[in-house]
Amino acid sequence: MEYKAIHRQRSVQIKVLLALAVTVMMIIEIIKSRYLYVPIGIFLLLACFLDKEYAINDHGVEIRYTLFGTIRRNRWNWDEITALHADYNKANPDVILHIGKDIVTRTYKMRSADCEEVLKIAKKQNPRIHIGRID
Repeated sequence: MEYKAIHRQRSVQIKVLLALAVTVMMIIEIIKSRYLYVPIGIFLLLACFLDKEYAINDHGVEIRYTLFGTIRRNRWNWDEITALHADYNKANPDVILHIGKDIVTRTYKMRSADCEEVLKIAKKQNPRIHIGRID
């Protein structure tokens, strides 16, 4: 089973407006012969169309980056994760799940029922994991 985090998605209109704004900025920089800013503009243009998706499943915790149909995964396997902390206060009625690997922490906003299932999966996949609760 896979549980996805709650996050805001950019609408298509916003993506198009951002892309048009970046394109206009790049054209202005080319006209003014400031070619150093063109590669920066290209990266900004690509960033307009980048989508992120946060997911937790039996294999671990991952962030999927999608750009024009190409998917890149950044995954933490369950044996690498050292701690989970569920914060029930900050995002009421939802839960913010803090997932720690060494000194790095990722936060996922989830529904409360999904968070409880994720905690069960984590305990099953890695019995050494520290699970905390912030009420």
